[in-house]
Amino acid sequence: MHEALVWFIRGSCTLSMSAPVQPSEHAVFTSCDQLQSRPSESYAEGVYWADLPAAKRTRWMLQQQREEASKEAAAVWTVFKQDPLEPFVIFWEHYVISGLGIFTAGYVLFSISNVHTLFDQSYGPCWQTYTECSEVWTQTTDYFQVVGIILGQLTVGFLGDWLGRRWGMIQDAVVMLLGTIMLAVATGTTTNGWVIMYAISQLVFGFGVGGEYPMTGAQAAEKELPGSKADVLHRGRNVALAFTMQGWGQLANLGVLMVGLLAFNSKGSGPYSHGAAGATYRFSFGCIAVLIAWMAYYRTWRMKPVPGSKMQRVKPADKEAGREAASFKLLVTHFWHRLIGTSVSWYCNDFLFYGNATFRNSFIRYGQPMIPR
Repeated sequence: MHEALVWFIRGSCTLSMSAPVQPSEHAVFTSCDQLQSRPSESYAEGVYWADLPAAKRTRWMLQQQREEASKEAAAVWTVFKQDPLEPFVIFWEHYVISGLGIFTAGYVLFSISNVHTLFDQSYGPCWQTYTECSEVWTQTTDYFQVVGIILGQLTVGFLGDWLGRRWGMIQDAVVMLLGTIMLAVATGTTTNGWVIMYAISQLVFGFGVGGEYPMTGAQAAEKELPGSKADVLHRGRNVALAFTMQGWGQLANLGVLMVGLLAFNSKGSGPYSHGAAGATYRFSFGCIAVLIAWMAYYRTWRMKPVPGSKMQRVKPADKEAGREAASFKLLVTHFWHRLIGTSVSWYCNDFLFYGNATFRNSFIRYGQPMIPR
């Protein structure tokens, strides 16, 4: 059990299975003394970085940052001199491609608020007075995608561990493609029927997005060999840069909607007709559907297996009977406070972030009374 916990902390740190279980997290970290290995990316003068006094810890962190920034700047310059476009190609392959699913999620997820504003103007009897549509179903279009996200995270997260990251990412792309096509072609015999189909399409797409979050996070975190210096220093950056693609997706959605309104609305400005609004929102979803279709193709036929050979080097030991259960028990026992702190922090952040993004149009209307409700 002790070996399993030390492997979890640092892939290269292995001890005899006969070693006694350490009583605390601090003892687990210091147990690496038996390896006579204290890597510079984690230790300063024989002391684990988190155990340093605050001032010394800050100086050590800044020094690490300066050294790595200097090394990477030199590496980028060397590559740039050989081929000026190569640094951009590397960035595209390492961060843009890995975050493409998050880009599409940001594009469609945050279009809810953007499109809702358009519907308020062009579908008044349905979205304002509710004389043609059910108020309940109209309101579900604001949160059904979030419900799908929760279901997708709970389901695909487990499937990704059982079947592999690659199959989880392929499944996400296929479900998101299905949901986007449904959004683009949603219709009904009545306006209320169209609203119901639109809401169900949001739920389907949300399920794919929910699976994309854990799969993209895991894939980005597992780029490097576990326990290696690159893994210790750059794992967080790999994940952060993949998820920044969500912001670019929001920006792209606004750009496509503006182009659509200019193209389909003869006046060039509001108010927008029923036909112009319908053509614009379908056009926006159709554009992103093309990108998602390419993403599904890439993940199915072009993407290397995830996590690949790097993770496979440390996976065999986990095949031992009871190893995963023992590792999970040690994880909960020694790092429960970190798990709770991280989870609560994410919850508080997402509560405000998604709430503000999904209902942004409502906040703007009530913040500016002159805007029609």
